Amino acid sequence: MTPISTSSSASPSLPRRKFEFNLEALRGFAALIVVFHHAILHKLSLDPGYSPKGAWANPLSGHSSVLVFFILSGYVIGLTNTKPLTKSTILPYLRKRIVRLYPIYTISLLFALIIATHQYSLTTVLGHFLFLQNSVVPYIFENNPLWSLNYEVLYYLAFIPISYFALSPGKVCLGAAVVGVIAGIILPMPYLSAYSFGFVFWVSGLWLAQNTSFFSLRYASHWELFGLVFLFLGYEFLNPLTMAVLLLDTKLHVHFANPGGASITFSDLCQLPFCFYLFLRFTNFSFKGANVFLAAVVGLGLLYFAYIARRYGLHSSQVSYLLVPIATFLLGTACLVVGAIRPQSTEANPLPTVFIKLGAISYGVYVIHFPISIMLSRIPVFSGTAVTYCIRLLLDVVLVIAAGYLLELKIQPWFKARFSEKPSVRPLAIS
Repeated sequence: MTPISTSSSASPSLPRRKFEFNLEALRGFAALIVVFHHAILHKLSLDPGYSPKGAWANPLSGHSSVLVFFILSGYVIGLTNTKPLTKSTILPYLRKRIVRLYPIYTISLLFALIIATHQYSLTTVLGHFLFLQNSVVPYIFENNPLWSLNYEVLYYLAFIPISYFALSPGKVCLGAAVVGVIAGIILPMPYLSAYSFGFVFWVSGLWLAQNTSFFSLRYASHWELFGLVFLFLGYEFLNPLTMAVLLLDTKLHVHFANPGGASITFSDLCQLPFCFYLFLRFTNFSFKGANVFLAAVVGLGLLYFAYIARRYGLHSSQVSYLLVPIATFLLGTACLVVGAIRPQSTEANPLPTVFIKLGAISYGVYVIHFPISIMLSRIPVFSGTAVTYCIRLLLDVVLVIAAGYLLELKIQPWFKARFSEKPSVRPLAIS
């Protein structure tokens, strides 16, 4: 496993750090959340005779995990490309990105086509091999999470003019938000807005890589990091800002929430502050007023749940849908409290190795997990109950991790050794 290097980005006032072990773990957490998210979200995609019901039907923060992946990706591109691209370095930059993405992507796509139950057009298949899914060709259901690879490739390409012309990431981020609002709400042009809003997340990571001097160094404890992860699991459904935007969408008949079925919308920007804060703490950065911000996140989330419970009743479907998110939210809050009352750490605290190793295979896990779930759903025996579903889910996770290991640590190094010009820092997993 090659950990994430951050030594090139440390500001003069902060000690140089060799590796970001906890950031590696964060992408592992995010990948695993996405696996559970899709198993729950897509009914009968794991067990042909059973899907979770009631409180267990909430898919948790899988979509927000994709947004965190965008921040991670922009951050690592900023770390590994500290000097502006030139005419002579653009092609090597693209070569590294292709070698990193394409072999595993191709294998996962072929696997999806093999298990597909209906025939896709040649145009759709070729479009996927060229990363043109979403706006140009429809996605292939058997591996629909690959929609985000189309975004990722576009952002890699967009980095070229940003770096070449030394554009300010902050101004680019603001410009992307403005374009997203115009394209998504005024025109509307749903795909342009989705690409723009996703780019806001990606460029925010790039901005951080180039502006760490804006933040102070404060080492995070294990209690705090696990608390933030548990908080994150429920935050997508307990963020009152998101709910306010959805309400405006309903009342004003605008396109805040779902313009034309786009994957990323204006309402997703409500997740950016906490996602960015989560990222900061996993890199041991902080800022003045961070405790106030976190208290506001927790307080508003709890108040929102109290409002829903009072308005609809404790036994309503609305409250039932939020029971698992509020449970993880409360667990996360408890971990944060414990972390706050313990002595502040004076050194970095890498998370257990198992989580770091999971991060090392997260890209492979992400691109292969959905076809494996679909494959399991084609097995008719041992199906139809909560017990069979749980056992299938456990088997699914085991198979996905094994496949991710094979793809990332066996197959990918083989391609890298033959097509890379020289060793480089392995980028973050793509969402």
